[in-house]
Amino acid sequence: MYRYKKEIGIIITIVMLLLSLIQSSSTVNAQLPPGIPRGDILVASMDEPGRIAEPEWGNIWVPGRVVGAMYVFEPLWYGNITNGKIIPCLAETLPLYEDNHTKMKFRIKSGIYWSDGVEFTADDVVFTIMLQKNVTGMTNTALFRAWVKTAYAEDKYTVVIEFLKPAPKFYEMFVNVVGFGSILIMPKHIFEKVENPLTFPFFPPIGTSPYILKSYDPQGYWFLFERREDWYNTGIGRTFGKPRPKYILRIYHGGDEKEIIAFSKHELDFSEIGFPSIDAALKASPYVRGWWRTFPHSWSEVCSPGAMFNTARFPYNITEVRWALTLAINITEIEITAINCEAALASFFTLLNPYAAYAYKDIILPWLKNFTIDGIKVFDDSIPYKLAEYVKKVLRYELSGDPISVYSYGWYRYAPEAAAQLLIKNGFKKGADGKWYLPDGSPWRLNLIESTHPFRSIIVTGLAEQWRKFGIDVQLEILETPLYTRRMQLGDFDVCGTAGLCAYMPDTWRLWEGALNKLYYKPLGEVAVGLYHRWVNDRVSSLLDEVALLPLNDPEAIKRIAEIAKIVYANAVYLPVFLTTRAIMYDEYAWTNWPTGENMYWGLSYWNPVYILPVTVYIKPTGRAPTSELVSPLIPYTYVTSYATEDIPSFIGADGKIYGPYKKGDAMIIPKEDADRLLAEGKVSLTPPVSPEFEKIVAIISEIMSRIYALEGGINT
Repeated sequence: MYRYKKEIGIIITIVMLLLSLIQSSSTVNAQLPPGIPRGDILVASMDEPGRIAEPEWGNIWVPGRVVGAMYVFEPLWYGNITNGKIIPCLAETLPLYEDNHTKMKFRIKSGIYWSDGVEFTADDVVFTIMLQKNVTGMTNTALFRAWVKTAYAEDKYTVVIEFLKPAPKFYEMFVNVVGFGSILIMPKHIFEKVENPLTFPFFPPIGTSPYILKSYDPQGYWFLFERREDWYNTGIGRTFGKPRPKYILRIYHGGDEKEIIAFSKHELDFSEIGFPSIDAALKASPYVRGWWRTFPHSWSEVCSPGAMFNTARFPYNITEVRWALTLAINITEIEITAINCEAALASFFTLLNPYAAYAYKDIILPWLKNFTIDGIKVFDDSIPYKLAEYVKKVLRYELSGDPISVYSYGWYRYAPEAAAQLLIKNGFKKGADGKWYLPDGSPWRLNLIESTHPFRSIIVTGLAEQWRKFGIDVQLEILETPLYTRRMQLGDFDVCGTAGLCAYMPDTWRLWEGALNKLYYKPLGEVAVGLYHRWVNDRVSSLLDEVALLPLNDPEAIKRIAEIAKIVYANAVYLPVFLTTRAIMYDEYAWTNWPTGENMYWGLSYWNPVYILPVTVYIKPTGRAPTSELVSPLIPYTYVTSYATEDIPSFIGADGKIYGPYKKGDAMIIPKEDADRLLAEGKVSLTPPVSPEFEKIVAIISEIMSRIYALEGGINT
């Protein structure tokens, strides 16, 4: 029953032994930087992406190259997945649209400076857009050429973007959300002097964040960042407040075993580990906890990892072959033996996840339950109940909710006989040896690649085992992230592990545009920045173009996205397996007030350091670790009443809670730290505003008193 888990444990052990022989001492004996008190430093995992092959590369605007020094960058806006709100960071406001959504205008915050002392202005934003539009081969070249007519600075702090067609949600591309990242802004004063931006290393990188790169490992195993003395001149500082840690260490330990050791020594604050290692991690220290304190311990977020098929390669260009591979999977077996029932199923990509199901459930579920391939209904809605029964009777846990709320609505039916008939129909044969042979008589060998990602590597290991059991010779390659990314972009795979199609709100255009629009098609052997499966569908691309012209979450957009999803599902381009379920582990020895299931004020995408930056403001020192900083004991926050003197967008308070938005004149009960900051910025007053009615009464009384004084003066004379 636990065969997958045991095999994975053996594989991990062997890999760790090999790594111990070949890795540099920087990972084998990874320690905290000397001379830095433990209470001064936040230690963040770099398990994803893993060791950085080019540590001295900081140019994030060139595709296919992984950057390690990511904590120096900030976005224009953040998206908080816990409440769906968009929070301006470098920007001061949300954008305003004009001329039927063909012109977008927004202001950036004044008083923000690059880490080299040059002021951040609208010119930096404009330069970032126009350079990538004009230079072929940059990360966002295709996007900007397809949408942007021009961009210019109306004044020092106002950006104007004119579009080739209505683009009511184009600004989403600049919103940083969990693991998706966003378009980030480059320093004009640096890049305008560069002859070739595609080969410029931009190292050490200059950023606007509260942290600068202080040191790094030449082998790419760790990067050390130090808080800027002028942290208040940054987007994070102006929006959220002062980051608590003086230093951040981003480090790749080399797998679960070494991270658990680091947890036990309080040399790692947060990471994601493999599911077989959850119990060991929880026992490493009394201060270690998961996302949830009880079963399931993990965080199910916004993607649907599994596999995608390379439709530019035979036989994966045949839809019925892709369906055969899908129906050959016994998901219950993978869930039980490899994941220990910790993961929610990707019932229909991510449109049935908690962030989008309310908009799609009634549209999708009836269609899904009646969808057939060759007369076979492919959806099995009994799976969540089977898993719940196993958890109750075998694992002896009580689920935190009902089977559907924990495991979603169901998954593909396990139908190996139907899968075999689909292959035979397409000329495949199964030999006496139990192996499948291609129509030309040669053995079917399937190349499956994935990164070292803890969760996704377990998924593809399970898929590989299922396909081998079905009779396919599977070559599974678990690659370091830079090599995996390169091969995915070039199309050098048969089947590729993937994060899948994602949804952090019902309107998925921003996340699905690059994954499905034919605009991003590149032939095999050329570097693609999207559409890695090479599947082109004119109807899907047309629908995506239509959705792009509709306001965010418009009902008509939801209808079109549902149609897109049905087409993609029917063509079996992706094999979504689970919702992204991450065994996030924290050590609360040095820091507390993490985002957790019980305190969900933010997502914790450690693989996207830019998104982690707000968390650095809201974590709190426990007082258990020595520090060089003046730290008060953990005491309740003081709240004060203040009054908005202008409209104030929503923000995360010093206590980690969401406040606002507020209209001018609104009364606000907020932490004193936030009131002091807003008071200094001239956005609030500590005295209530005078109502217009009261002003009228005062004016009337003043007029009456003036007349009385005039009469008295006349009488006296």
